Amino acid sequence: MEYVLFDLKQNKFFAQIEDSKEGFYLTCEYEFAYRFSEEEIELAWHMAYKCAWLGLGKFYVLGDFE
Repeated sequence: MEYVLFDLKQNKFFAQIEDSKEGFYLTCEYEFAYRFSEEEIELAWHMAYKCAWLGLGKFYVLGDFE
Protein backbone atom coordinates (compact mmCIF):
# COMPACT_ATOMS: atom_id res chain seq x y z
CA MET A 1 0.00 0.00 0.00
CA GLU A 2 1.12 3.55 -0.68
CA TYR A 3 0.42 6.58 1.46
CA VAL A 4 0.02 10.29 0.70
CA LEU A 5 -0.16 13.41 2.85
CA PHE A 6 -3.41 15.36 2.56
CA ASP A 7 -4.53 18.62 4.19
CA LEU A 8 -8.33 18.53 4.46
CA LYS A 9 -8.68 22.24 5.25
CA GLN A 10 -6.69 23.35 2.18
CA ASN A 11 -7.84 20.34 0.13
CA LYS A 12 -4.24 19.84 -1.05
CA PHE A 13 -1.70 17.06 -1.26
CA PHE A 14 2.00 17.15 -0.38
CA ALA A 15 4.04 16.83 -3.58
CA GLN A 16 7.72 16.73 -4.53
CA ILE A 17 9.35 18.59 -7.39
CA GLU A 18 10.65 16.09 -9.94
CA ASP A 19 14.35 15.23 -9.67
CA SER A 20 14.64 17.09 -6.35
CA LYS A 21 15.16 15.59 -2.91
CA GLU A 22 14.40 18.85 -1.11
CA GLY A 23 11.86 20.68 -3.30
CA PHE A 24 8.28 20.25 -2.14
CA TYR A 25 5.00 22.00 -2.88
CA LEU A 26 1.24 21.63 -2.35
CA THR A 27 -1.06 20.48 -5.13
CA CYS A 28 -4.76 19.85 -5.67
CA GLU A 29 -3.94 17.01 -8.06
CA TYR A 30 -3.84 13.56 -6.47
CA GLU A 31 -1.70 12.10 -9.27
CA PHE A 32 1.14 14.52 -8.36
CA ALA A 33 1.06 13.69 -4.63
CA TYR A 34 4.25 12.24 -3.21
CA ARG A 35 3.84 8.51 -2.44
CA PHE A 36 5.25 6.96 0.71
CA SER A 37 5.71 3.17 0.77
CA GLU A 38 4.78 0.91 3.70
CA GLU A 39 8.43 1.05 4.77
CA GLU A 40 8.27 4.85 4.81
CA ILE A 41 5.19 5.21 7.03
CA GLU A 42 7.24 6.70 9.87
CA LEU A 43 8.75 9.19 7.42
CA ALA A 44 5.24 10.10 6.24
CA TRP A 45 4.15 10.91 9.80
CA HIS A 46 7.39 12.81 10.40
CA MET A 47 6.74 14.92 7.29
CA ALA A 48 3.14 15.56 8.41
CA TYR A 49 4.38 16.81 11.79
CA LYS A 50 7.11 18.87 10.14
CA CYS A 51 4.60 20.53 7.79
CA ALA A 52 2.43 21.45 10.78
CA TRP A 53 5.44 22.81 12.66
CA LEU A 54 6.39 24.94 9.64
CA GLY A 55 2.83 26.24 9.38
CA LEU A 56 2.16 24.66 5.99
CA GLY A 57 -1.02 22.91 7.13
CA LYS A 58 -2.42 20.04 9.13
CA PHE A 59 -1.68 16.96 7.05
CA TYR A 60 -3.08 13.48 7.46
CA VAL A 61 -1.44 10.30 6.23
CA LEU A 62 -3.90 8.55 3.93
CA GLY A 63 -3.70 5.10 2.38
CA ASP A 64 -3.86 5.00 -1.40
CA PHE A 65 -7.54 5.40 -2.26
CA GLU A 66 -7.37 5.09 -6.02
